[in-house]
Amino acid sequence: RSAEANSQAVARMTQREQVLVRSIEANASAQRNLLVPVLFAFGSTQVLVPDADAGRIVEAARGAPLIVLRGRTDGAVDAPAEGTIARQRAAAVEAWLVQAGIDRVRIRSTWQPVGDHAADNTTEGGRTLNRRVEIEIYRSAPVVAAASVLSTSLAQHGPAPD
Repeated sequence: RSAEANSQAVARMTQREQVLVRSIEANASAQRNLLVPVLFAFGSTQVLVPDADAGRIVEAARGAPLIVLRGRTDGAVDAPAEGTIARQRAAAVEAWLVQAGIDRVRIRSTWQPVGDHAADNTTEGGRTLNRRVEIEIYRSAPVVAAASVLSTSLAQHGPAPD
């Protein structure tokens, strides 16, 4: 019985791997995600996006299964104020997207008050580029989501018959 159970477990794992590989290949052949930075003035959470860029961002976000926002600062020291402004910037961009008609359910927000700088943080120009929210617009559902659906399906129905 133990050998049979192990054999069945290996077969289920192989089936899951095959589905994940197909999902990864499908995502790889799809267009890459769109990554757009929204820059902020020092200490500001006001979203200022040029109309031409705003239209492009909103149009891409309308059809996206997932939009991830990452609030960043030009902070060098992990301080409560840095975390607050990074979080407020991400929330401001989320509100801007929702006001433009994007479904809030598809938006995920994170923030990182220090580190992960896009540019040299020792220069004013670099700090300007580091005060940002990155909008990542997924063109297809992430593989993790596909794996989760597969796992749930296998748990409910078992592996497909041979």
